[in-house]
Amino acid sequence: MTVPCVKSVRSTSSSLRPVPSATSSPRKRLGIPSGRLPQTDPALRHWFGVFHQFHTEDDAYTTHALRLLPVGPGLDDGGRVTQAGTEPGAVGRCVYEVALHRDARGERWVLIMWEVDVPGIQFCDCADREEAMALLAEPARAAGRWHGVRVQRAKRPW
Repeated sequence: MTVPCVKSVRSTSSSLRPVPSATSSPRKRLGIPSGRLPQTDPALRHWFGVFHQFHTEDDAYTTHALRLLPVGPGLDDGGRVTQAGTEPGAVGRCVYEVALHRDARGERWVLIMWEVDVPGIQFCDCADREEAMALLAEPARAAGRWHGVRVQRAKRPW
């Protein structure tokens, strides 16, 4: 069934108010003067994606605290890896996370080290929340207790 139309769109178009175009009145953008977004670091962008996937696919880990360390202690002044650079987290940026892990066996506290530049993930089991928070404040005290995985540098996704 057709609906009768009294006026066509063409006959009413002159009575409509003109819509201002985006180029006629540019809005001032806040933040960056050029209006462009800053370039993001591909390693950090990859870490955000993995972190999000890790915590949304399964609700076993509940985050309680996060800490970003910009550079590990395993580099010398020239940026070369020293003997201390063989320990997990010694080279590059690391994000430390205190999380409560819940599964069928119960609850346990864990300190998670996300190696942003490697990339990798390392776990350190803790007796309780207090120990996990103490290790978060001084991650070097967890040396020798880490277990986890790392990606070979040649196979990094960026």
